[in-house]
Amino acid sequence: MTKSFMFAALLSACALPTLSMSSRHSTASSSDSSPAPAPAPAGTSPRVDSPGVAASAAAGEDEDEDEGPVASMPEVARALNEADVALWQIASQTPRTEAELASLTHAESNCSRAVNAALSRGIAPATRVREDTEGPFRSLADIKSVCKDLHTANSAYVAKLKQEAEVVAEQHAERANEDRELREAGLKGDRLQLAHDGDYRGVSNSRMTAKQLRTAKYAFVLLGSDDHGYVLRRYEFEGDRIVDQRDQGFVTMPGPNAYH
Repeated sequence: MTKSFMFAALLSACALPTLSMSSRHSTASSSDSSPAPAPAPAGTSPRVDSPGVAASAAAGEDEDEDEGPVASMPEVARALNEADVALWQIASQTPRTEAELASLTHAESNCSRAVNAALSRGIAPATRVREDTEGPFRSLADIKSVCKDLHTANSAYVAKLKQEAEVVAEQHAERANEDRELREAGLKGDRLQLAHDGDYRGVSNSRMTAKQLRTAKYAFVLLGSDDHGYVLRRYEFEGDRIVDQRDQGFVTMPGPNAYH
């Protein structure tokens, strides 16, 4: 082997470690660097969450893009709760007093006001809110429908109560007119009360007028039905007071002879 050949082999052996170290340094530098973010496609803008959405996401709330984002809106949640309670009260026919009816009107107006205020702030109708910690998420659009349902139900309920009040007023007026006519006929005390309470009869099941009842010794009232039998009740008067009451049962409707 010549000296020149041995010198070339030795030089090649000494250069290998230097190239290996350079290669390792280059690989490490490449792994430490982070790739640059890809630019947004042309014609699109970055997403900007509506107020409250970012806070809800940071708090760990689930967000389903198909159903709409979730936002924390306490005023809307309270209004929804009041509306649901009001709808339940209307369904159960419980509110009767002026204060109770006023609370229904308040819940109705508060519901619409809270939803419209949220929408006016630019919050999308699909944005969802939870009525309480365990309830389902409901969108602003859905809650707005609840407000409309409450308005419809409340209006119908108030109209129904007004109609009932008119019927009661008519009944009171009829009762007052009847009472005046009976008093003009001379009835008072137990005789007057009996005339108000039932279809009274005389002896032999004869029909009595108010003037006849005023002087009658006995009066009869038939109670019951074909399904449950009958009870013939006889009242005995002294003056304007009932001094005796006797009941007699019958399987079928009693005839005139039972009225004695």
